[in-house]
Amino acid sequence: CDLDRIDLVAADSTGLSAEDVLQRTKQAVRIFSVDGGHDAETALSDMLLSERTTCPGGVVLLDDAFNEQWVGVIEAAARYLLQSDHRLVPFLLAGNKMFFTTGPAEADNYRSRMQRALAKASQKVEKFFGYPVLIAWPTPLSTRAHAISLILGDSGLQTLRRSRRLLKRLGVGSRSDA
Repeated sequence: CDLDRIDLVAADSTGLSAEDVLQRTKQAVRIFSVDGGHDAETALSDMLLSERTTCPGGVVLLDDAFNEQWVGVIEAAARYLLQSDHRLVPFLLAGNKMFFTTGPAEADNYRSRMQRALAKASQKVEKFFGYPVLIAWPTPLSTRAHAISLILGDSGLQTLRRSRRLLKRLGVGSRSDA
């Protein structure tokens, strides 16, 4: 893991602009995890920020999308998808996460790949705000890791795992912080 490529920003995400993120990352983001504030306003703000900073074909993971303790997250997703000019398209609901990408063609591609990757999980495709979305359950960690590796590649998955371990050691992102 190239730790120089990880930029931990301890700030209120509602105060970050797309320009701030792109200046820090030096390029559009390939994977953007929305896992900050769990109220509707903050989660919606983070979705809009991810929309403006994610590269074509990039993936946005909305964490706690169906967690009954954080109903603001699903409200934010609904409000986002009801906007007529939204750019992100959902393609997968699994493991309490909602996955988005940057357009219908990309969503079709990822959904097909995830159907194969999650073949051991129960699954179905349903319309969600007009988009065909793969719904998979249960999704054990090994299955989720395999699916994420198809999106990010093995090196991207290793970087994600190392980043999470680093954040855990730093005490950032634990549920007690929420």
